[in-house]
Amino acid sequence: MLIILSLIIFVAFTVKSTCRRGSKSNLDQMGAVERSSRPSSLLSMSTPNDHPNATTRKDVEGATTASTSEYKVYPMRWFILMTVNLLALSNATMWMTYTSSTEATAKFYCNTTSEGAGCEISKWTSQIFQLMGTILGIMGMYVTDKHGIKVSARAGCLLNMMGALIRIVSSIPTIPFESRTGILHCGTIIVSSAQPFFLVLSPKVAEYWFPEDQRAFANVLSFIANPLGVALGTIIPIFIMDSGVGLDSSHFLTLNIILATVPVVAFIMSMLIRKGVPPTAPSASSDNHSAAPDFCMALGMLFKNKHFYVILIVFGGAFGQLWSVYTASDILLNILGYSPSITGFMIVIACAFGVAISLVFGVYVDKTKKFKEVIRVCMIGFFFTSIAFNVLTRFKPSECGKYEAGFVPLLVVINALLGMFSIPVFPIGIELGIEATFPIQEATSSGLLVIMGQLELFIVILAMDGARSFTGLDMAPAIKINPSLNTTRIEPSMNHTLANDIWCGVSLVSALIAIFLLNPPYKRVAFEKEHKEKVDSARTTPHPSETAVEVETVHPLRSSSRDRSPSDKDSTSP
Repeated sequence: MLIILSLIIFVAFTVKSTCRRGSKSNLDQMGAVERSSRPSSLLSMSTPNDHPNATTRKDVEGATTASTSEYKVYPMRWFILMTVNLLALSNATMWMTYTSSTEATAKFYCNTTSEGAGCEISKWTSQIFQLMGTILGIMGMYVTDKHGIKVSARAGCLLNMMGALIRIVSSIPTIPFESRTGILHCGTIIVSSAQPFFLVLSPKVAEYWFPEDQRAFANVLSFIANPLGVALGTIIPIFIMDSGVGLDSSHFLTLNIILATVPVVAFIMSMLIRKGVPPTAPSASSDNHSAAPDFCMALGMLFKNKHFYVILIVFGGAFGQLWSVYTASDILLNILGYSPSITGFMIVIACAFGVAISLVFGVYVDKTKKFKEVIRVCMIGFFFTSIAFNVLTRFKPSECGKYEAGFVPLLVVINALLGMFSIPVFPIGIELGIEATFPIQEATSSGLLVIMGQLELFIVILAMDGARSFTGLDMAPAIKINPSLNTTRIEPSMNHTLANDIWCGVSLVSALIAIFLLNPPYKRVAFEKEHKEKVDSARTTPHPSETAVEVETVHPLRSSSRDRSPSDKDSTSP
C-alpha cells in the first residue's frame, strides 16, 4: 500500500508541475486549436507551405520529415504491432493466472486449503492490475504522447519482463512462505505498471503506421491480445496445477517460468524498434499531428467534450461488465453444482468467440465507418445476454429433472454471446473516441478510456462483492422457494443473485446510454475526406504561385517534393 500511495503522489506531482509549466503557452494555443477543430481549419494547418503536394511532418520523436500527398505504408508496421500484441498478451496472462487457481494459490502462499480473510492472494493479484492501471494511466498517456511509440514500447516491455522475473522468485519452493506473498505482490505491481504504456500504444501504432482502411483492423488485432491472454492465463494453470500442490511443490515455479518467456521475447523485439514513426505518413490525419494540442491542453479539451463522456461510460461499461461477472460468479457456479473449473472454460469460450467476431467487425468498420452502430448492437445484445445468464444461474441443474443435460450447453452459448457482444467494443470504442476528439493525440483519448474501463471494473467487482453480504433484499425467488437448494449453500448469507442483478442493471444503463446518447461526430473521417477532395482539386487546378513562376521563368513546373534532391528537401523543411 505504501508503494501504491507513493506512486499516486509522484504521478500527481509530475502532472501538476508539467501542466503548470505549460499553462501560460497553452492559453493562446487552446483558442487556436479549438478554432481549428473544423476539418477545413485543420487542413490549412497541415499544409504550411500552401502547396498540396509538399507538406512537412513533425513526429513525436522530434524528427521532421518531408511528406507528400502520396502516402506510404511500411512492412515494419507489422513487427511493431506484433511487439505490442505480445506485450499485451503476456501481461493479461499474468493478470489471470492466480485468479484461476485460487485453491492451489492458498496452499502454496498461505499454507491453507482455501482463501479467506487472512489469505486473499488471488483477489489482490487481480485488483492490483485495476489499481495500477488507474493510478498510472495519466503517466502512460503523457510518456506515449511526449516521447513516442519506441520509448513507450520499451518501457512497457521492460516493466513487464522485470515483474515476471520477480514473480518467478516468489514461487521458488526454498523461499519461506511468509515472504512469498510480499515478493509476489511486488512483482505484480511492476507487471501491472506496464499497462499504462501498452494499453494506449495500439491506437497510436494504428494511426502512425497504418492507412485509414486498416486502422480499425490493426486496433482489433492489438486489443484481442488482451482476451487471448486472459484465456491463456485461465487455461494454462489447469494443466499444471494438481492435487499435489503444497508448500514445497514446484508447480508455481514451472508456471511462472513458462509465463516469463513471452515477456522476454517482447522485450527483445522492442529493442529492435529503431523508429517510432515511419518516414512518410500513411494517411492525411497521421500527417497532421503538428496541429495536435499538447498533453495538458488536450486533457482540458477532453473534459469539455460531452460526446467523450458518453464514450467513456459505454466503453468502461463493456470492459467492466465482461470481466467482473467471471470474477464474481465463480463461487455461485460451484454452489449450483457445476465443475470447479467451469469458470475457466467459460472465459476461454467467451474470449474465443469474442476475438473471432472482433476480427469480422474490425474489417466491417474499416470499410463502412459505422462505429457507433456496431457498438449499439453490441451493448443491446450484451444486456439481453446478461439477463439470460442471470435467469440460468437461479436454478440448480441437478434439480431440474430431464432438463439437467441442457444447462451446460446453454451456459456455453450464453458465455459465447457475452464475449461476442463485449470484446468488439474495446477496439471499436477506442477508434470512436479518437474520431470524436481529433486532432487530440491518440494516446490521450484512448488512455482515458482505458482508465475508465479499469476503474469501472474495479467498482463493479466491489459492488458485486458487497451485494453478496446484503441480506435485506433477496432477488432470488427460485432459491428461496426450493428448500433443497438452500441446504446446499456454502454460506447462506451470501446473496449471489443480487450481485448478478446489479451486474444486469449496469448493463441496462450502458445499453440505454449507447442507444440514446452515443452520437459523436467523426472528425477524423471528415478531415481525411476534405483533404482528399482538396488534393484531387489541386491536381486539376494549377497552383497560383506555380503559374506565376512558369510565366516569369518560362520553365516547366517544378517537381513535387518526392522528386527533389535531398538538399532541396532540407531547404523546404521548417
